[in-house]
Amino acid sequence: MSRAPTGSPPPPPLAEFETLGRFAPPRVHDGFSQTNLRRRLAEYTLRSVSPAAHVVLRLDGAEQPSWVPLFLGARPPRKIGLGFHRHTGSPETWEFVPPPSALAFTPGGSGVIMTLDFDPTSLDPWRHADRGVQETCLVRISLRECYVPRSIRQEQGARSETLPTAAPGELFTPGGFVEFVRTTGIVPFQVALLAYTSETRYRYEIDLVHNVLLKDPRAGKMPLSSFEPRPVRLLHGLDRTVARGDLPLLPRRILETLFESQGLNVVEAATIFGVSPDLAEGSLRTLVARGYATWDPGGETYRALPFAVLSEEEARQQMAEEVHAGGPETQAPEGGSPPAPAPDEGPPLATPSPPAAPSPLRPEGEEGGAPGPVGTGEPPASNCPLCGGLLPDPDSLRLICPSCERKVGTPAEGGRESPEDP
Repeated sequence: MSRAPTGSPPPPPLAEFETLGRFAPPRVHDGFSQTNLRRRLAEYTLRSVSPAAHVVLRLDGAEQPSWVPLFLGARPPRKIGLGFHRHTGSPETWEFVPPPSALAFTPGGSGVIMTLDFDPTSLDPWRHADRGVQETCLVRISLRECYVPRSIRQEQGARSETLPTAAPGELFTPGGFVEFVRTTGIVPFQVALLAYTSETRYRYEIDLVHNVLLKDPRAGKMPLSSFEPRPVRLLHGLDRTVARGDLPLLPRRILETLFESQGLNVVEAATIFGVSPDLAEGSLRTLVARGYATWDPGGETYRALPFAVLSEEEARQQMAEEVHAGGPETQAPEGGSPPAPAPDEGPPLATPSPPAAPSPLRPEGEEGGAPGPVGTGEPPASNCPLCGGLLPDPDSLRLICPSCERKVGTPAEGGRESPEDP
């Protein structure tokens, strides 16, 4: 069993993160842009960080002092491993997502996740003797917060450049994310690590600068009884929608919480995200105007429209699977997304929610110590992580079935991996 790091964490490697901006063209990342990057990094480090766990990054088995070496290597690593240590012991921290112990994946995204057993409803939620649950998964990365290099000429509007001015929009494979940073010079501060299994999706937000796992914003602020699990395909559609970046950051974050709830009012949204009621209401109205939510005047509650994040084909397949499984015969909206209603028109109630997927909540685990070594046996990889169906070839190195491959995109590459013992 490995030992968890001890003592105070090292200071954030700001100078190292500054070097990532040099991947941008010099005409874009000029002296003005370099100064702004230093200022943004300094401001970011002053934020109050309440970590759920500390992160250890390994590249091909070698422990790294920060995330910067992941982007500076001459070639991408064959295997990326994450260990999570010194978990926050507060039960409310893990109400909506199980504590991760280790995660290992290839640049293509095929990997294995180990989560600790934890029961937030128990007086003694950590089960020290239990080593947790290991699952095969498909890993994608969504960029949350970053610095986009911008020259003084761009700032003055003298000319337009090809680099984006906001967080870009796609679900990256790990290797694709590394390549994106190396080709644009965008400096990532925070990412969402998304692990799709055959039953659910785990979302972990990682502060790359401080190298910590952040608390789920719902922890301790949203009743567990209002949690609404969704099928994996719907969660993938949500993640894809959020990653596009066509919504401002706060509406994106609110959409994620609204999507997995039975509804939110303005005060609840403001409390969860620590913003004013006016900002929360403006963000919720934005979601209604874009067709991702609806307003229930009777309960003064905003509700998600789950099928709005799917294409028409995905929505029809999801509905067919629900009917086949004995779910409610609801009608998928034409074109995947319903037409966007005006914020003040009092839109109709949300489309009935699909049958709940198995809850991602887990009972008990190990508090504060290092996770035990993860088994190296062959993981159960016979199911597609997105639809749950059996793969046509159990010995295939692919992790998603041909049907999902056509709908979702390129499948994960590489063989089946097991998490390292960080």
